Amino acid sequence: MATITAPVEGYSGAGVGGLMFEDGCAETDNPAVISYARRHGYTVEGDEDGPQDTKPPARSASKAEWVAYALTQGAEQAAAERLTKEQLAEQYGG
Repeated sequence: MATITAPVEGYSGAGVGGLMFEDGCAETDNPAVISYARRHGYTVEGDEDGPQDTKPPARSASKAEWVAYALTQGAEQAAAERLTKEQLAEQYGG
């Protein structure tokens, strides 16, 4: 499990991939979200495996997981969030 610290000190609220930040921190084991966080200025602690290649989520995964994966593939967050889960799976599922 990795702890992700938001670049905005003390942020509380929703984040990418369905993360919920409280007092600037959130936890996840989703490799796509961890990869996104590293590339976008978040502090990531406790992820012993370090950066890793990510595989597309299962087609049955949540839309938030698909959005997080799309972000690791270079999508802009607002654009990815406008797509349906089915569109994300089609475009980024390989």
